[in-house]
Amino acid sequence: MRVEIRHRNVGTWRRKHFIDLVVIFSEEERRIITIRGLQHVEIDLTPGILASSEFPLPPFAVTVMFFASPLFFLGGCVSAVIASGGFGVLIVIAAISLFAYSIYARIKLSRANITTISINSFFEDPRRPVLVPSADAALATTAFRRRFAILKQMIEESAQLSVEVLEL
Repeated sequence: MRVEIRHRNVGTWRRKHFIDLVVIFSEEERRIITIRGLQHVEIDLTPGILASSEFPLPPFAVTVMFFASPLFFLGGCVSAVIASGGFGVLIVIAAISLFAYSIYARIKLSRANITTISINSFFEDPRRPVLVPSADAALATTAFRRRFAILKQMIEESAQLSVEVLEL
């Protein structure tokens, strides 16, 4: 198992600190992981989150959008009927769009800020970026090294068990 940990900063105005975790397993390690059922072992990513799961809106804003859009829709309908103008129709279209986006945001928010990742996901793509607060970058690097050392130890112990079973 080869583990690479790389740091990078992205952005100019609001800088984000990423730690790229690259975990490459040998074919023998993949077989051991699959045979022993270790592919579902979760690796803790705290203090960071999986970068692909970041969502920029807070839950409160998504809830406000979800409940405010029907009110905009009713207001647009009333405005369209009373004034019989295009402004009410624009409000209705905006309300429908807001409602659709709020549903999308609620679904995305339910899958946001993932703090664990399974070993199996490294089989599919060995590179996983983790978004970490800049102040916690050194702490996160130390924690990731320790967690992957424990994982390597688990794989080696499983390999030794396999050899002992074969010798019996």
